Parts: sequence; C-alpha cells; structure tokens
Amino acid sequence: MTKKILIILSILAPFITFYFIKIAFKLSNRKVPFITLSLASLILLILTLVYFRYDNNFSPDTKYSPPKMENGKIKPAENN
Repeated sequence: MTKKILIILSILAPFITFYFIKIAFKLSNRKVPFITLSLASLILLILTLVYFRYDNNFSPDTKYSPPKMENGKIKPAENN
C-alpha cells in the first residue's frame, strides 16, 4: 500500500506544488509548460521505481505463511 501511495505522490507532486504556488502567490498569467511538469513527474516516478527495485527486503524464494490459530491463540504471519 505504501508503494502505491509513493508512486501516486511522485506523479502528482509537481502538479500539486504548482497549484499551491499559483494560489499562494497569485502569479502573473505566465504559463508553465505542461511538458516541464510532465518531465518532473516522470523523473520522480523513475526515482521512486528505482528506489523500490533496490529496497526489496524479500528474496524471490521467500515463502509466506498467513496468520493461523493454534491452541486457541493467533500465531502471527511468517516469512520463511
């Protein structure tokens, strides 16, 4: 879930920043090129994807066992 939020934020961050700057300072009618915002968004997206590519804590051979009941108690999930 955190990964999805970071990816969405990396795409939307340049547009949100521009929107708040435009409102806060009431800039003149200068237009900010959409291409510049798109490139900034693309760069942030690539950086986010590279971060998650190399920050993987689980190896491909990791086996997940979900939580289960044992003797009336919940045994937490395990990554083996």
